[in-house]
Amino acid sequence: MPRVWICALVVSVALLLGLTSGTSASAEQGAVAVACPSLGVEPQSALAARAEADLLVRGTGGKLSIVCTGSSATLTFLVADGPGQPATLPLPPEPRAAIERILEALDELLPRAPSWSAPAAAPPPPVLAPLPPVALPPAPQRLMPPPPVQQEERTEDWDRAGVELGAGVETELWSSAAAGALGPRLGLSWAPEPVWALRLSGGPSWGLRAPEGVSGFLLRLEVGAEVRFGPERSFRLAATVLGDRLAAASDDQSTSDFSPGGVLRASYGAWLGGVRLSGGPLLVLHPGAVRVELGARELYRIPAVTGGLAVEVSFAPWEER
Repeated sequence: MPRVWICALVVSVALLLGLTSGTSASAEQGAVAVACPSLGVEPQSALAARAEADLLVRGTGGKLSIVCTGSSATLTFLVADGPGQPATLPLPPEPRAAIERILEALDELLPRAPSWSAPAAAPPPPVLAPLPPVALPPAPQRLMPPPPVQQEERTEDWDRAGVELGAGVETELWSSAAAGALGPRLGLSWAPEPVWALRLSGGPSWGLRAPEGVSGFLLRLEVGAEVRFGPERSFRLAATVLGDRLAAASDDQSTSDFSPGGVLRASYGAWLGGVRLSGGPLLVLHPGAVRVELGARELYRIPAVTGGLAVEVSFAPWEER
């Protein structure tokens, strides 16, 4: 058993001596040579690696020698163009602190790495003389279209509201003895809307015959309303209330009477240049037959219902558009 331990100890010593000699040989062959067995194998290798990295960073040629003797270390930096100056410094006993002390001394011993400086700025370009001004041709004049003319919206004659004035002629069939009556008419209508209107009209009529020398006379006034419909509102229907003053006169006698009633009208018309031409039938209604008497004699009788025709020309002087 003691022989086994002795053999193991011999092998360990041999391996330790071989590793130390190999490390020293490799350090001597490189740019950094480290001979500090007092630091230990691993710290010595770490010192050599960090010293080589420092030389590489500085970019300086030459060789660095670090030799430890007792509690001091001698650092020598050899350059190609001449011998270097050695520097000796004391070392603390702890290996790690000794390595840091040696690296601090290297920072003072080795030459500084060349400082980087920005490249010189390029010279400013030469100042060119300004070019003479070039006369530009005048810009073409842009012709703007004239503003659109706003045309006034005109309401068609048949589709307008407002006031209409009319004048016409009416005839009415009375009886075989008196034939009928004929006379002018004046009318006024006001349409709040184009589809309906209020109507006022009136005028005199004279009998077409004078039986036994007695002439008949009629003065009529009508008030009512009418509706307008159909294409271009060509058709109109009107209903009015009337008041008739009937009179009969001979050479030496005269008589008159008042009779209320109503009128139904239908007409068809068309607008021609602002003027409406229309015509149509009418139906006159009285409460009863109207007897025309002179003295004790009955000259003729007007039936309760009579028919007739009307023609009218109308225009709108104050139309609403």
